[in-house]
Amino acid sequence: DLGMHVHVLEVAPHLLPVQVDPAVGALLQKKVEALGVQVHTSVKISEVTSGPEGVTGIKITEGGEEKTLEIGLLCVSAGIRPRDELAKASGLELGARGGVKVDDRLCSADEHVYAVGEVASIGGEMCYGLERPGLEQAKVLAEYLLDKATTTRYAGSDLSSKLKLMGVPLASFGGSADFWFKRQYCSEDAAIVKNVIVEDAEKGHYKKLVFTPDGKKLLGGILFGDIGQYGKLTALSKKPDLGDLTPELISVAVPVDDGGDGTNVGEDDVVCSCRIVTKRTIKDAIKGGAITFGDIRKCTKAGTGCGGCMAFGPVPRILANTLKEMGKETGACPPTLPFPMQDIEDLCRGRRLKTVEDVVSQLGAKEAQDVEKVRPVIEPMLGKLWNRKCDGDHIGQLKALREDLLEFVNKQNCNPILVRLAWHDSGTYDKSRTEFPDMGGANGSIRFDPEIGMGANNGLNKALQLLEPFKVEYPMVSWADLIQMASAVSIEHAGGPKIPMRYGRKDASGPEACPDQKSRGTGANAGLPDGAPPYGCGAPDAPTHLRNIFYRMGFNDQ
Repeated sequence: DLGMHVHVLEVAPHLLPVQVDPAVGALLQKKVEALGVQVHTSVKISEVTSGPEGVTGIKITEGGEEKTLEIGLLCVSAGIRPRDELAKASGLELGARGGVKVDDRLCSADEHVYAVGEVASIGGEMCYGLERPGLEQAKVLAEYLLDKATTTRYAGSDLSSKLKLMGVPLASFGGSADFWFKRQYCSEDAAIVKNVIVEDAEKGHYKKLVFTPDGKKLLGGILFGDIGQYGKLTALSKKPDLGDLTPELISVAVPVDDGGDGTNVGEDDVVCSCRIVTKRTIKDAIKGGAITFGDIRKCTKAGTGCGGCMAFGPVPRILANTLKEMGKETGACPPTLPFPMQDIEDLCRGRRLKTVEDVVSQLGAKEAQDVEKVRPVIEPMLGKLWNRKCDGDHIGQLKALREDLLEFVNKQNCNPILVRLAWHDSGTYDKSRTEFPDMGGANGSIRFDPEIGMGANNGLNKALQLLEPFKVEYPMVSWADLIQMASAVSIEHAGGPKIPMRYGRKDASGPEACPDQKSRGTGANAGLPDGAPPYGCGAPDAPTHLRNIFYRMGFNDQ
């Protein structure tokens, strides 16, 4: 938006070398570069140049070639080093890589001196450069200082983490620090690990699970694109073995008993990974009187780190379901949404919830999802929150939608896929049929399976995702009209003609409205021509097949 061209310089062969393997590093680089950011890996930085106005360039060696990038702003992310100057001057024993060497009580070589956080070298071997380990160390030390007889000891910290880099969900998890420090996450040695990799190139999802060679224990893994199983997999990696599960079963999904509350989180699964708080701990706190998010933060520390477990995670539904079980009604819309209105608004803003149905399904109690009961309260709030153009008539929404689509296409440069979506939605048309929706055509049926899953429509689910926010903003406009308008706007934006359009198309109501592919003379191509024989219409050659398909739509040889 600022018109800036961004370079990312990484000295390692791939991005995030400490968290992910080369395969995920390459996937991440591809995603980042698709957003207009230029990534340089295996880079050696030799000099930063500056002038009277500040920084002007950076000299690098990349691929054996020396070059200078002209820049106006430089951001450096260089990690941390322990500030151990005082300890060194005092004669305390230091770790191999710096920091104050401490034991499992966080005690240094001097029994009167303790260290926690980045400066503490655990066993003289490593310093944790993260917030959570420091807090865990402080908790152990505090207990020891209050009671020297305690048996509590610091045994290391979990380095599992979830990230969202430029909109790309990414996570890595492990049962112990060895997963990262012994580089088990990128090992290919069958004597050390067994790797199970599941990849969906079309969706951009990648899952790598790392097991012991015998496949009996999950050591850790890396998730890219879809991190929904992160909590369950992390919990499983902490267990001594898989029990009755197998690597192959886990690679599909981790079975979980959520008690029927719809959270897909088990009682002992970690909900807040920043503070290692389980679902059971949160439920116990609620039953003990913690009936607001603030109460839960105070009692359990959940949500006091990054806050993701509340803003995007299962805490709201855990709270709603537990209050429902207790029979306690509180908040703006009990028992469905037992939260203060401000909390509901904040959650909707963070999760980009734009319909009452989405609000209830993501936040509401499982057994009390009464959409119509909460609609009078929630819908006005959503309208205000998202500045909805729900006022006015159909024509007014069509005019406003066209302007918004022009602005959107200008920013996103997604013209081709929107044109393809409209063509494929309308390609099912049969001029010989007169009844809706059997006649096919531009009726929005491409939203449903089996049509969207047909071979010719590969990737068009992404185009539908691009248009979903517009459908929410302009509820009076049908999906069929929205899809065709987006195509017409894309053609005009790309330098083509301004197409005179007529609107008022009806939407297909569900999958039953998707035309049978064979009735349209094609194999599995949603009414469009087959790419190769045998042809679904039975034609003996390609020209005859093309005529059969396009004549069915009302075209001729011209």
